[in-house]
Amino acid sequence: MTRARGFTLIELLIVVAIIAILAAIAVPNFLEAQTRAKVSRAKADLRSIAVGLESYLVDNNVYPYTESNGASIWMPPGGQPRLNPSNHRIGGITSPIAYLTAIPDDVFRHSIEGEETVAPLYYEKAGYGYTDGVLNLKNSFVPNDALGNGKIDGSGPDITTNDPKQTPRGWALYSLGPDLDPHVRTSTGGFVTRSRYHILNRYDPTNGSVSPGNVIRYPGGESFP
Repeated sequence: MTRARGFTLIELLIVVAIIAILAAIAVPNFLEAQTRAKVSRAKADLRSIAVGLESYLVDNNVYPYTESNGASIWMPPGGQPRLNPSNHRIGGITSPIAYLTAIPDDVFRHSIEGEETVAPLYYEKAGYGYTDGVLNLKNSFVPNDALGNGKIDGSGPDITTNDPKQTPRGWALYSLGPDLDPHVRTSTGGFVTRSRYHILNRYDPTNGSVSPGNVIRYPGGESFP
């Protein structure tokens, strides 16, 4: 008769340890790949909106206005016709002329008023816009060393302007990025910067796949990262 031999406790512990080591290596790499894929998706969606904005410019000789839900959530305009300051009826980039069939949502889910949700990618433009359907002037944050001189790498303190000619570019499109925050913050929660034109508010994957800053696109194909 032969006696069946099973695994010893030591052998089982060694196998479990090997599996744990492999998991510790594989899981972070998988999460990194997910983050990189989302960043690529965000950049592609920003590019699509940029094409719609430039097509709108060709037909209307001006970039479209902004819409916002409350004071802080800036979005590209949809199809509802609005009256501009000259009382001319204007539409958005999806209707009545379909420069885009739909405005993509930000691939990075985040919280609005404490509730996790999806929201459109963001579009900032100084000048007139609509907040909850009401016409108003929209202020953009711009570093003081980039105001009106075309620099997109300002590093000075933020100031506000509602004059499009004073901003470095005609508009800024952005995704919140992997940190899910529209601004770069201090360790105590205060703002380091709000401006989309500030060098500190750009997502840089070389600082880690989940690092502060936004995925940003400007007219002319300038984008970060």
